[in-house]
Amino acid sequence: MPFNIFIVPLIAGYVFITVSPYHKAKFDIYDGQRLVFGAALWGFLFFVLAFILAHVLHGLDKPIIKAWHKQIKTPYLGISIFSFGIGVFITGIVRLFTKKQKAMLRNILVHNDAIDKFLLDAYYFDKLVCITLTNNKVYVGYPSNLFLSANREMKSLSLIPLYSGFRDDSYKNINFTIDYYEIYNNIYENSESKEDDEVVINQPKLDKSSGLEVAIPMSQVISLNYFEDSIYEESKKMTPTI
Repeated sequence: MPFNIFIVPLIAGYVFITVSPYHKAKFDIYDGQRLVFGAALWGFLFFVLAFILAHVLHGLDKPIIKAWHKQIKTPYLGISIFSFGIGVFITGIVRLFTKKQKAMLRNILVHNDAIDKFLLDAYYFDKLVCITLTNNKVYVGYPSNLFLSANREMKSLSLIPLYSGFRDDSYKNINFTIDYYEIYNNIYENSESKEDDEVVINQPKLDKSSGLEVAIPMSQVISLNYFEDSIYEESKKMTPTI
């Protein structure tokens, strides 16, 4: 049996792991050895499936099968080509019934670190996060954009801030200097106007359209945590002791 016929199922395995959503989501982090091994594994599975189906069809004694054996003299060549067809068919079915975003999220939850999972949770469930930077600057707000990829380090995030301030040098307590709620309210109040006895109100939205979105490089982030106003107010009442 010529072993070069296994190139065809190998190609089928390569197509599967580079096109199907779950594997494509992490394809770019595969090194050469893992890529070849993954393609070979799936190619072998497609070949075995084709081998089984071919023997089932052979027992049906169809004219097209007899004609194939008369024309093709290379052993297992038909099974090899059949495995490629099976691989392409299965890839199409998987793509049809698998959502790309869901596959990406699954990979992130399985392979990425705690910070990525933390931000993902805050993003999808609208939780306030407190971000402390290397210069002691602090932002509290809602994550608005996450640039996540499976097994790849996130380089930046964007935040819609509600508060910003700094941590003091002595006890690292948070001191807020800007209340963005107040800014939003001031914009809201100043946007009221009367024209022809009609009141026109342009209320700012707490989203990207507000123009106050902040981009933060992850290399500048020291820590992240969920933020609750009630817990923050209680912590201010506590007097630190040495």
